[in-house]
This record gives sequence, structure tokens and C-alpha cells, in this order.
Amino acid sequence: MTTAAAMEADHDNKQKIQKAKGGKKFVSKAREFIHTREGLKSVIKYLISESIHLKEQGIIQRIPTELTALVALPFPFVYHGQSCYKKKLDEYSYAVADALISEWEKTATPAELKQLKHNQTLKGATDAERAEIMKAYYVYDHFLTISPDEAGRLTEPQQVKLLLAMRVEFTKLFTREKEDNYPTFPVPHIKIEDGVYKSHLHIPMLSKSYDGKNLDLNNTKLRMFWALVHLENSPQFNQYLDKTNTLAAQERFIPPSEKEYKAFQSMMRKVFKSPSPEAQKKAMAEHNVSIIANPNPESGKDALLVKWGDKTYNLKYCAGTGKFGKQELTRATNLYHQANQSASAKLQMADVVEILKNPDHQSFTDLNAALEAHNVYLIPNLTKTGTVQGFTVYLADTDTQVSMSKLGISFKKELPIDLNDPATIDAIRAVYETNRHLISKTTRKDSGLVPEPDIELSGTQWKKAFSYKKKFMYDYDGIPEYMADNGGQFGITLKNYLTFDRGVFYDKRFNRQAIVVKEYTSDTLKTSLTSESPAAARALAQMYLENGYSTVVITSQGTTRKAQNIWREASMLGLKVEGYTPTPDDEQWLKIELQKKALAVRETNQRAITAYKSAGHTFDIKTVSNQWKSVDRSPIAFAFVDLLKAGLDPLMVNDPPKKSKHKALPADPDTKEPAELTTMYHQILELVKLECPTRLEQAQKALDRFKPLDVLQEEAAKAKPVVVVAPTPVEPVTPPAPPAVAQTPTPPATPAPVKPETEADIVKRNLDEIRARERAEQERKAQADELKASKPKTK
Repeated sequence: MTTAAAMEADHDNKQKIQKAKGGKKFVSKAREFIHTREGLKSVIKYLISESIHLKEQGIIQRIPTELTALVALPFPFVYHGQSCYKKKLDEYSYAVADALISEWEKTATPAELKQLKHNQTLKGATDAERAEIMKAYYVYDHFLTISPDEAGRLTEPQQVKLLLAMRVEFTKLFTREKEDNYPTFPVPHIKIEDGVYKSHLHIPMLSKSYDGKNLDLNNTKLRMFWALVHLENSPQFNQYLDKTNTLAAQERFIPPSEKEYKAFQSMMRKVFKSPSPEAQKKAMAEHNVSIIANPNPESGKDALLVKWGDKTYNLKYCAGTGKFGKQELTRATNLYHQANQSASAKLQMADVVEILKNPDHQSFTDLNAALEAHNVYLIPNLTKTGTVQGFTVYLADTDTQVSMSKLGISFKKELPIDLNDPATIDAIRAVYETNRHLISKTTRKDSGLVPEPDIELSGTQWKKAFSYKKKFMYDYDGIPEYMADNGGQFGITLKNYLTFDRGVFYDKRFNRQAIVVKEYTSDTLKTSLTSESPAAARALAQMYLENGYSTVVITSQGTTRKAQNIWREASMLGLKVEGYTPTPDDEQWLKIELQKKALAVRETNQRAITAYKSAGHTFDIKTVSNQWKSVDRSPIAFAFVDLLKAGLDPLMVNDPPKKSKHKALPADPDTKEPAELTTMYHQILELVKLECPTRLEQAQKALDRFKPLDVLQEEAAKAKPVVVVAPTPVEPVTPPAPPAVAQTPTPPATPAPVKPETEADIVKRNLDEIRARERAEQERKAQADELKASKPKTK
């Protein structure tokens, strides 16, 4: 098998090339993400026309293949050769495109529809436009090919049959779905170029599944590769396919499956989670891990391998593409090169550390002069706004470089640098302009040492066993020190997307002002939001949360959009907002977003419960939380039901094996607040009725001591004894006997057998009852609103 890949721009199809002003042409980078009706129609037209007639370029296509039964129009092939063919082809292409768009719109959210409308002006010529298009698009277009050798062993009908059969299995693997759950219109193209088959299958796939789930395109290159390896070794297809991808996986040390890949990544996170090289070496010894050179690297990207027990993996391919994967890749690469540095380089590094730690230096200028005297140069790492993020040390004698953090030096704590001194900042920027040319691409490649990925502003991953030892923002000397601290517990928007310079937070992506800090002390925080971006509002809310506030007060509303963003983002973090009255749409948005988070947390809890039941792993009951506390504790109700369904004691939510702070709360004896399971009593029973009605009695028994007041009052009313009054006896009156009439006795009717009610029937009945109650409540509210509107208003 040759390959599977996203459709990339080429110069054969004019739809893939856009025209800029002045007639200059450029290739669209968003070819595989189709986001316009015209673009979708054009692709369908191209696929159909290529599949039903000979092309002038000599490409032969003999097998006409219909798409899917999306429209009632006849397939254009019946008109081929007639004068109306072009018109019919356009009509059919538009009809299929419209049918797919209609399917997409069924489950599209208002935000996606708005994003799609915005995307109509974008061509995908830049990476920024491409990123915007990926937020909302109709179809993801990719293809599956067979090699010329594989095609040459088959007839053309056999090639079509093989491609279409592989497509079903490939799509399941690619989407991680058990069933073929995405609308697609696969079209095989059986082509001969220069006497050699170049046969392939186009797979334009709707970006939404039938149940409205968005297509997951994370790590698509490796997922396509694993799918091909699976097909090559499948009993259904291995007789037709050469094991080209299977051999490539072995030669390039790539895991042949996603399961192995995830196991490797899990090991990498354990080994390289610490920034300390000594801790990394210790962890490598514990996990039987070593880093070695690749004997036959195809490029500099796969020059290093990781030996893990009896398995060997390519470091570049397997470390991962996220920020933590890049961090692990950098730390592993640096550890290898530091261990293999020459003796002279190591000796000079020791000299540099001694100079950097010398307390005699009174200023940055003194330190820089001392280093340059030893032919060592500092290259400051600056943001676009000029904020200092760190330093790279360049050793000219050995043509090597290393980040200062790798030398164990904290420039904020151990160097004579005052970041609040304008003269010092000016001196650092001058050194940057003078020395930045010293690090060339060759130097970076030869030294093997690469700077840590830019994670300094994002903090570390949120730890499950959270400790309140983490400092508040006001515990730092100032905002620059807080922003520069990479030892925090959380990666939040404030640090991820913004930089701080002289009282202003800037959006790193667009270098635009986002937040102005007007007054900042340990007990005062006054700010101004200057951006309408939800991310900026989220960062502002997180800033108040990091300073210990529980309420945000909007003193001057500005635009409605900004105030709305603050209310929404702050409310998502559990903050109260004063100065803005939320609309019904705002409240509905918050409800939906919290539900999404609660359901995501439920899935995490379900996996933990399954691991506990199968392997005895300890587990925690997660709730929807911000970086300090719980925001929504409804996942506890879900966990109660999931434990019940798993055959475990549902009251484990009160005391999970890990005993975290997220467990259900008992009644408070001081405030007389009811227990958490008491407040969730009705919610839990409704869930049980809906999801596992046969366990209702078990749930009621478990919750017996958590009954709320209304249930206790109702039971007390039912248990009250009823006084029975004996009636006055009445003498019976005997009527005269009627004349006897001979009648033929009628045999009793045979009752119809009663069909036993299944659990599915019970779920349906309960769901119908819930919906009926909801409809009745909506009608009651509508009537109340109508009555309220009809009353005369008084001044």
C-alpha cells in the first residue's frame, strides 16, 4: 500500500489555486478543509467527472461509480455525451453539496454557524486563516491509495471493490468509531499514467457524525499510518497488499499501533516530568530507558532513539506534538547531548556557571562584560513586546549553546538583573540586537542543545492531588515575577496567551492590547478590559481568581459584548459578577457549558471506576473545578449512578479509595447544611430511573439516611393512621325471585398474555414521563408570562 493522506494543494486542479490581487497566484493551504458551498460543489463535480469519462490528458477512467443516495436527481452519467451534460453535472453537484450541508447544519451549534459565516471570506492562504477555517467547516477531504504493484495484480473491478472495502475499515480506525458513523461519499479513481496504475479512493467526509460529534483530527498522520499497518496485516486484505507501511514502521522505529504509542508517551511523561537532569537520569534507570543514536537516520528529525526494555522507538515521532510532548522531546535531546559533550565543552560550561554565580557582579552590564572576556555571549530570549523570558548562553570556542536554565541558573533569582529598571531592560535589548546573529541554523543543529519550549508562561500541568501551598498572585513581588514563574501548578489563559509589559497585558497571537492594570496591591485590583476576545475575558477572570477574589464588580460596563464575556467566563470559574444582568441566552449558555464540563468529568470518573473494578486501582471522584476549588459538583451524582451500574457500593462517593477533597460532603453539624447526597437526592433517583431503572430499589435503600425534608414529610403523611367510622347497619331487602329462565352458560374469555416489561420499556416510560412534566412546566410558565404581560403597568 502506498499512503493515506489529506488532500493537499497541487497545480492540476484550478480549484486548489487561488488568485491574489495583481494576478499573483498562490496555493491554498486549506484544501482538505472545505468550508464553502462552492468549494464543496466543485470537489463533488471534479470527483464525478473524473470517475465517468476519458480525460484529454490521457488518464483512463473506466469504472463509473455513483456517490450515495443523497438526492433524487438522476446520476449525471446517463447524460454523458449529450449537450445538457454539463448543466446536469452542475445540478447534481449542487444537490449533493446542499444535502451534505443540510446534514451538517442539523447539529451545528450557534457558535459554529457564526464561525462558518465568518470563514466565508477566508481562502486558507495563511496558517492563521487555516486555523480559523478548522474551527468550522463542512467536509474533510482525504484519500486512500494502492501502489502500482498492488493494482497491477488486480483487474479494475477488483481494484474498485478492494478500495471500497478497505474504506469502511479505514474510516472506523481513523475516526476511532466502532461503526461507520460519518456521512461520506467515497469515489474511486482508477487511473493509468505512463502505463502504470495510479489508482486511489477519494474520501470526502462530513466533519460531523450522525450523532453530531465533531471529527477528531488530532495526530492524523500517525493515525492514518496505523490504519494502513492494520489493513496490511488484516486477514481480509493482507493477500492483496504489500507490507510497505509495516516495514517502514520497523525501519523508522515507529510504534505499529496507537496502544503502543500511548504506552510510550506515558513512560516519557514519567521519566522527563522533572526539569532536573539528575532526576531524569534516575527515572531512566528505574524504567530501563536509554537514549541512543539512530544508526540509519533518514533526517535530522529522527537522529535519536529511545530504548525502553526490549523495544526501541523514534524519539521525534513518539514524544508527542502537544506542549508537554515538545517539552519531553527537548529534555530528552538535551540530556543525550549533555552526556555526549566533549570534555573541553564540559569544562568550559563549568567555568561559565562559576562566572554566572559570582556575587561580585553588581549589574547586568558587569556580568555581560565578564562573560564576553571569556568568549561567552548572552542572547536574551525576548517576546514581541520586549519582555525578557530567559537567556541562551553561546560558547564561541566550542560553537555550542545552552539555555541558562539547563545550567541550573535562574536569571530572576541568581543574576543581578532588575526587570523593573528601564536602564537594565534597555541594556538587555541592546545585547540582544548585538548577539542574536551568533546563533545560526548550523549552530543549533551542530550543538544538539535546543532551548526549552516556550512553556514559561503556561505553568505546569494541574496535579490531581492539589495542595493549597501554591502562592496567590499577590504573594509575588509583582506581576512580571508572577508571569515569569514557570513553577506554578496550572496552565491558565493568563499565562498561555498574554504577555505583560509595564502595566499592560498583550495578546501574544496578534500583539494587541487586551487588559490594562490600573491599580494593583495585595488587597486592590482595578483593571480595564480592552479586548472583546472571550480568551481575554477568561484571562481577566483568572487574574481575579488568582488574587483570591470571589466576586468581580463591573464598575463601567463599556460594550455589552465585553461585559457579557466577563460574566460568562467568570461564572464558568465559579466567580460571582456584579454590574451586569445576564440575559436568558447567557444563562442557557452557562448551563450548557457547565453540562459539557460535567459530562466530560463523568467520563473521567467512569474510566477510573472501571479501572478500580477490573484491576483494583485507587480512584478519585472528580468535579468541575477551577484552579482553586470545585465549581460544579454534579459529577458526584453521576458517579453514584455509575458505581451502582458497575455493581459497586454507590456510597463510595462519600469515601473513595483515594480520599480526595472532591468526595461528597457530609452534613455540616455547625451550619446545619444538609449532606451533598441529600441535596442531590432527587437528581440521583431521576438518573437511576433513566439509566438503570431495575436498580431503583437498591439506590433508594442506599440513600435512605440522606432523604431530604420533602420526602420525609411525604412519608410521614402516608404513615398517619386513618380512623375508620363503622356504618349503621341496614336491614337487607330481599327482592322477589324472578322466573327461572334456562340460559346457556358463556365460557369466560381467555385473557391475552401480558408481555413482560423490559428495562428498555421502563426507561422509555420514565423518559416520556419526564418529558411530559417538562412540557407541562413550560406551558405553565408561558401562561404565567402571558398573564404578567397582560397586566397594566404602573409607574
